[in-house]
Amino acid sequence: PTQSSSKNSLGIDVPPQMALLCRGSTLHNEVRLNNERRAMRSSVKQSNGYIPGIDGLRAVAVLSVLLFHMRATFLPGGFAGVDVFFVISGYVVSASLAHRPELHFGRYLLGFYTRRIVRIFPALLLCVLLTGVATSLLVPVSWLSETTSYTGMASVFGLSNFALVWYSDGYFSPRAEFNPFTHTWSLAVEEQFYLIFPLLFFMWFRHRSRSDVIGWLCRQLIPIALLASLGYCAYGTSTRQELAYYMLPSRFWELASGAMLFRLHHAGRCLPTGPRFAGASIVAGAALIGLTFVWADAKAFPFPWAIPAVLGAMLIIIGSVGDIARSSWPGALMGSRPMTDIGKISYSLYLWHWPVLVLLRWTIGLDSAAYLVLAAAMSFALAVFSYHRIEQGAWWRLRIAGWKTGRIAAYGIAGMILSALCLGAVLKSRPYISLSVTRDQQTWYPQSWPSATAQQPAPANMLTGRKIFVWGDSHAGAYSTMLQILREQTGAQVFVYSRGGCAVAALDNPAATQCRAWVAETATEITSKASAGDVVFLASLRVPRLVDQWEVLGTPSSVHGSAAPLDVKPVSYTHLTLPTICSV
Repeated sequence: PTQSSSKNSLGIDVPPQMALLCRGSTLHNEVRLNNERRAMRSSVKQSNGYIPGIDGLRAVAVLSVLLFHMRATFLPGGFAGVDVFFVISGYVVSASLAHRPELHFGRYLLGFYTRRIVRIFPALLLCVLLTGVATSLLVPVSWLSETTSYTGMASVFGLSNFALVWYSDGYFSPRAEFNPFTHTWSLAVEEQFYLIFPLLFFMWFRHRSRSDVIGWLCRQLIPIALLASLGYCAYGTSTRQELAYYMLPSRFWELASGAMLFRLHHAGRCLPTGPRFAGASIVAGAALIGLTFVWADAKAFPFPWAIPAVLGAMLIIIGSVGDIARSSWPGALMGSRPMTDIGKISYSLYLWHWPVLVLLRWTIGLDSAAYLVLAAAMSFALAVFSYHRIEQGAWWRLRIAGWKTGRIAAYGIAGMILSALCLGAVLKSRPYISLSVTRDQQTWYPQSWPSATAQQPAPANMLTGRKIFVWGDSHAGAYSTMLQILREQTGAQVFVYSRGGCAVAALDNPAATQCRAWVAETATEITSKASAGDVVFLASLRVPRLVDQWEVLGTPSSVHGSAAPLDVKPVSYTHLTLPTICSV
C-alpha cells in the first residue's frame, strides 16, 4: 500500500522513507548535542576545572591597562581592561561558591572569605607596604601627593575607592597619576562585592529548584540587583561621574554579569555547540572589547562605554569553555602558553605596574622610550617574583595547609591590622626619611617664614618705605614665603590678596561671577592704601595650561603656537579696566 508523503519546513513533499530518515537524523543530533552539553556542563562544574581561555582573557585585560597607564595614547580606552576583570571575577567567584555548597551558611561564608584572604592578601599587603616605603623615600610632601597617605591606608582595608572620592576636591584635587595607590580602587570594589554577593548566590544555589514564591524570589535576586546597578550607573555617569566610576553600586552589574553567565553555564545553557560557534563567539567578543579599547569616551564611562567591554568578555568566556573551545583557532590562541602565562601573573602585574610607573614619574620621568621599556621590564620582573614566591609560595602555603579556616581568617585579619600600623608609621615618617630635594618645606612651599630675631636689617634699597600689593588667585598665595623674606630683608610693607580660582587680569576667560565682588572690594582697598611709587604685583594663572607635570595635554598646533588669533575685549572692575581674553 502507498503512504502519503510529508512536507518539510519549506513546503516541499518528502517521501516517507526520507522523512523517517530525517527524523532519525534529527533525533541523533539532539542526542549528540545533549550529550555534549552534559559533558561541558560537567566540565564547568568540576572543582578543579581549568579554563585556559579565561587566563588568556586576563592577559588581554592586564596588558590593556598597562599600555594605557604607560601612555594613554598607546590605547585610549585601555582602562576598560578593569571592566573585563570584573566580569572574570564574577564568573570565577561564582564557580568557587558553587563547588563548595556546605549545608551551614556560616561555614559556607567562612570558607569563601578564607579562600579570598589566601588569594588576595599576601601579594596586596606586601605591595602596599613596599610602595609605602618607596613613597616615603622618593615622593615629596606636597599638594600633589597629599591624598597618597589616605589612599594607601584605605587600600589595606579595601576602602581606597572611598578615599579617592572623599579626598578629591575638584579645583585643587591632586592628580591620580601621581598617587601610587590609585589602582587599588578596583580591588576595593571587588572586596566590597564579596561582602554582598555570597549571600545572594547562596540563596539562589540553595533554593533554585523550588517552584514556590521563595524559589522564584531567590532566582530573581541577582538579576534585579544587576538591572538596578546598571540603571544607577547610567544616572551616576551623567550626574557625578567620579562616584559612578569608583563605587560598587554602579559597578555591581559588571561583576553580576559574570555571575549570571556562570548560572547559565551551570544550567547547561549558552555553551558552544561546536568549534565554529566557539571561535565566532571569541572573535565577536574580541571585536567588542577592541571597540572599547580604541573608541571609548572617558566622559561617558562607565555608562554606556563599559557595556561593549562587558559583553565582549562574556562572549569570550562562552567561547572558551569546554574542550570544544580549544579546537578552534581563536580558542587555541586565547589558551596558548604565552597568553596563559601572562594571565596567571595578571593579578601581581596589576598590583606592581602602577607603583612602578608612578614612582618613575616622580623621579626620572617617563618621557622617553627607554624609560617606558624600563618600567615594563620592572613591572614584569616584580610580577613574576610576586606570583611564584608570594601568591603561589610553597614556603607559606605548606605551613597553613593543615590549618582550620577560622585560624587562617584570624591570621589574615591580624596581618591586615599589622600592615596598616606599619604603613601608617612609614608614611608618618616621610618628612624625616625623605630623599627628595624638596624635603625642606620652608624653602619649597608657601609657609610662614620664621623670623630671625638676631637678623640685622638690610641697607636701604629701592624697596625701602614702599608698599607691595600682591593680588591674584592661588598663585599669589604661593609666593608667601618669598614675600615674608622680602619683608624682613627690605622693610617693605607687603599686602597679599589671594583667592583660589579668582585670577586678576586673566587672559583666558572673564572673571567668574563669584569673583567679581571680591575683585571690586580688593581694588577699592588697594586704591585707598596705595601711593605713588608703590608696586602692584598681579600674580595669577592667565592662560590655559598646555602641559601638565608629565605629559602634553594640548594639541600639536596649540603647543607650537599656531592657534587661532586671540579676541581681546576689556572687562571693567570698578576703578580698574583690565584686558581679558574672552575666547581663544
